[in-house]
Amino acid sequence: MCLERLAPGRQREISEADYEVIVTDAAVGETLDGRLRQSFLWVRWSLAPRHGPGPNRNAGARLARGEWLVFVDDDCLPDSQWLARIAVYTTDASVDVIEGAIHSPALPDHPLWTAPVNTQGNAGWTANLTVRRALFERLGGFDPDLPETAEDMEFHVRSKRAGARWVFAADAVVEHPPRRMTWRQFGRETLRFRWWFMFRLKTGNGPGAQAGAIRSAWDVVVSLLELYARSSWHLVRDLARGQRPHVRRDLFLRARDWLLFPVLAPYFWVWAMRYRRQLRGRPTP
Repeated sequence: MCLERLAPGRQREISEADYEVIVTDAAVGETLDGRLRQSFLWVRWSLAPRHGPGPNRNAGARLARGEWLVFVDDDCLPDSQWLARIAVYTTDASVDVIEGAIHSPALPDHPLWTAPVNTQGNAGWTANLTVRRALFERLGGFDPDLPETAEDMEFHVRSKRAGARWVFAADAVVEHPPRRMTWRQFGRETLRFRWWFMFRLKTGNGPGAQAGAIRSAWDVVVSLLELYARSSWHLVRDLARGQRPHVRRDLFLRARDWLLFPVLAPYFWVWAMRYRRQLRGRPTP
């Protein structure tokens, strides 16, 4: 469905000669190359490294021939004017990165339904992100040390520190259909938040890779409390303003954070120490 939205003639106000579509396929088992040869002959296919979304996107970027790299997730549905709206911003020579909007109008108010939503910008998610190729190559693409998630958020921080100018294109929209999780998947997603501590290390927050067990434990506890307190305050503030469309879902997630804190903090500390061992001996961010 994503590729059908990008087919020649489906993207309005832009010529099919002005863009190419590349699929980097990280499938385990059956890959998409055969199906693409049957129905999507205009798509360039490549087998991805299977080391997470960052390296996979880097592989696709190396195949690209254009001046701009436009990233979209395979479970997103681009608007019919998506590329045309992005193209407007690329005419500004001072712009380096264009962050598009991500909508999920069908997202239910339930904790087992999930979808990324970005209607205000400053998220940096690659479900809808356009990067000037020269900048992407100069910065070395996405960091392969973040194989699970947050490679785009780390690139967001790193590129801004390098002086890149970001703009938010609220009119360049992709829809992200919601996905329903089982309770087991919900538990796995809760534990997968360990990525936060590699992200902190990569962005230079908290003690560095040389920190010992006690400093690392203190950083885990303090950073989680700060994060949970900030998220809870934003929830209370938005509820007071009537700005939270998914109240039950957000309340449940904040309750999960606080109730499971005594269990999650030691688990995340173990991973924080693993990440530090992985990064020791490397240059400081």
